[in-house]
Amino acid sequence: MTETALEKAQRKFEQAKAALDAVKARETAAERKKDTRRKIVLGGALLELAKTDNDVSELVTRLIAGLAREHDKKLFEKSVRKESSPEPEKVEPPVVQPVVTPAQTPAPQQLDPSSAMPGDVRPKFRPDTPEI
Repeated sequence: MTETALEKAQRKFEQAKAALDAVKARETAAERKKDTRRKIVLGGALLELAKTDNDVSELVTRLIAGLAREHDKKLFEKSVRKESSPEPEKVEPPVVQPVVTPAQTPAPQQLDPSSAMPGDVRPKFRPDTPEI
């Protein structure tokens, strides 16, 4: 059986269409790879910046909390805790006690026993008492 011109053209058309579909599929796959790579690079840069910038760290935390799927949130459980460094403890400056010489020492105040209420064990001071 010999192939007619129409059948020959139909076969060539099908082959060209298959080749075109294969090229489109390769381009689509390459674009998906590029998109995935962009997301990975940007995500890595964002997580790295979150280690040193509290605003970015809060943003990343909010983004993770906003994920819809628990499976996705679990991906970040250990890495976020490990990567996000705790805020440094606030170190209070040491309290410097002034040196008090005997001449600067205030005189003790006298207790006023009449101002104490029953059950009140705290001493009451009278500021109007003369110094000893």
